[in-house]
Amino acid sequence: MLSAAISNEALPDLRQAARYIPIIRTAKLIAPAGEMLCVVRDVSATGLRIRLFSPLPAGAEMLLEFRNGEQQGVTLVWQKDDTAGFRFSREIDVARLLEDGRIESRRSRPIRLKLEAEALLHARGETHFVTVRDISQQGAHVECGSMLAVSEPVRVGMGRLAPVGAKVRWRRNGHYGLVFEDTFRFDELAHLTARLQGLPLLSQAPSGSGF
Repeated sequence: MLSAAISNEALPDLRQAARYIPIIRTAKLIAPAGEMLCVVRDVSATGLRIRLFSPLPAGAEMLLEFRNGEQQGVTLVWQKDDTAGFRFSREIDVARLLEDGRIESRRSRPIRLKLEAEALLHARGETHFVTVRDISQQGAHVECGSMLAVSEPVRVGMGRLAPVGAKVRWRRNGHYGLVFEDTFRFDELAHLTARLQGLPLLSQAPSGSGF
């Protein structure tokens, strides 16, 4: 999702425009400590500014993955409160990135975070220990040693979060896909997944200066 509409005619001229292009794009960072949600605030051919929900070590090399699955290598340069500046490992085509974002927003592909976290699943009056393998705002993939039926209603307790309602969408060799009854807000999921991975949380201070 872009902060302002950009015409197709204007895209080829973006390299001659201002160095930093303001955008609002949800993404995830794949770091040594785990995978975490973030919001891209502005971008240039060489770097970008991101809102974080967990602190990161300076100089850390990681991958930034957008909702369309494209990955870019990035290195953390600076961090202030919940805002951080990153440098791309190689220059990118900003015009193509923005055009991909327009297509991406129409497809509305959810961001899935891969992790390994213990949870409790309640079904038919019984409680089962499960492992969450990945999660998005709409659902989760869990591994469970007990048999669950497709379309079966369940409740899942993760961390300190009250159990959330879900239904079994698919099953395969002890692995199950769950669809949540109520979707998580982006920041709610960012905080939940940080806690599940044992990551500290940042206080949400006003955004700092650009990259």
